[in-house]
Amino acid sequence: MRRVLTSCPHIDNIKIEAEIEIKNQKLYLQFSLLGSTDIYTFESFKAIKRADNLWEKSCFELFIANRDSPTYWEINISSTGAWNLYQFDAYKQGMREIELTTQPLIQTQQDQDSFTISFELDIAELNLSDSLNINLATILLTKENSRTFWTINPVEKPDFHNQNGFINF
Repeated sequence: MRRVLTSCPHIDNIKIEAEIEIKNQKLYLQFSLLGSTDIYTFESFKAIKRADNLWEKSCFELFIANRDSPTYWEINISSTGAWNLYQFDAYKQGMREIELTTQPLIQTQQDQDSFTISFELDIAELNLSDSLNINLATILLTKENSRTFWTINPVEKPDFHNQNGFINF
């Protein structure tokens, strides 16, 4: 599935496309930014490791839920290779970090007019159903230290956790 994310509020100088695929219990996720990426801050890749509070800087996010369930998972990915996976029992409740037996693969690529981050993870341990709802989101930190919020279902005030904004996958 390929989706274009829209900023809240609308920004014309950049386009963000997100691609997601789940096949053979593996999650493949890629975010591609095209346009004036030089106004945003992307820290250099360091190492693949778990970290919290990635949303405080530029961060790429996937929210995924079994359809008709209040439980959902949040994956955060940073250009540094930092990432995390959380499970929530319900809307912003019962948040906990989920341990997996495998590490993800994270790759980044940047040039003057684009930035791409790819993420691959074995998700068999999550026990996802075949009927899923998702939300794709991005938080971009500008060089002036302000944030822009991007999602597949733009709203005036972004709330990436609200399953009313999720789409069928």
